[in-house]
Amino acid sequence: METLKAIFTRQSVRSYAAEQISREDLEMILKAACAAPVANGKFEEVHLTVLQDQKLMDRITACAAKTTGNPDLKPFYGAPTVILVSCIPGKNLVYANAACMIENMAIAAADRGLGSVYLWGFIDSLCKDTELLKELKLPEGFAPISAIAVGHSTSPLAEREVSLKKVGITYLR
Repeated sequence: METLKAIFTRQSVRSYAAEQISREDLEMILKAACAAPVANGKFEEVHLTVLQDQKLMDRITACAAKTTGNPDLKPFYGAPTVILVSCIPGKNLVYANAACMIENMAIAAADRGLGSVYLWGFIDSLCKDTELLKELKLPEGFAPISAIAVGHSTSPLAEREVSLKKVGITYLR
């Protein structure tokens, strides 16, 4: 797939088939994350955790539902794979690093015919649960700051027409 076609096909998917993504697709998506621009090339300050253990994902969901008071909360939208991006908190650049990595993964997922959605809402709940955090086996000093859900969309992905009128643009020529 051409780069722009993948970008225009990428969309936030909130309904997934139960089928797990292939190992090859996962590896390409993780490779795309590793190709993202990271501040000063300090990839050692970023850590990826691939969640495919449904019991652990259910526990994270229950934690987020309890914290938010919403028993119907489904933060992963049924996706069979969630990739957490963790960093060493305290630097503003970590959010930009995570966003760049997640965008690369989202575009790679679209290129592979997979759906994805940027996740952030459950992170605060997860970070407050020290027992769940231990199960993530994060390197010392790291904390999850965002995530992406990936899977087979229940609706077909299609290239979209994107208008420059979507966002305000000022030209200073």
